[in-house]
Amino acid sequence: MLHEKLDAIPVPEKESILKAFFKEGLDGPLTSYPAQDKKKLVVLENLAAMFERSEKYTALQVNQKLKSRFEDSATLRRDLIEFGFCERTPDGKEYRRVV
Repeated sequence: MLHEKLDAIPVPEKESILKAFFKEGLDGPLTSYPAQDKKKLVVLENLAAMFERSEKYTALQVNQKLKSRFEDSATLRRDLIEFGFCERTPDGKEYRRVV
């Protein structure tokens, strides 16, 4: 379902969204966090790429990586889970990228 939502967004639109929210380039800081879900999907897809699919991460590691891109790492972490890019163990100690 997540893939379908992402695939439904045309590449030029994705590029436009990324340019608007990552003004210093795709590896740079996130200047603000979008309110619209479609824009969040595009931004979160870019942020999820910071994590290897085969790796497991602690909450601290996830927070550190996300904090390097945006001050509110808790919101980003929650949305990565909520939108289906990552999952965490029931105890919240380990995270991994699934998309």
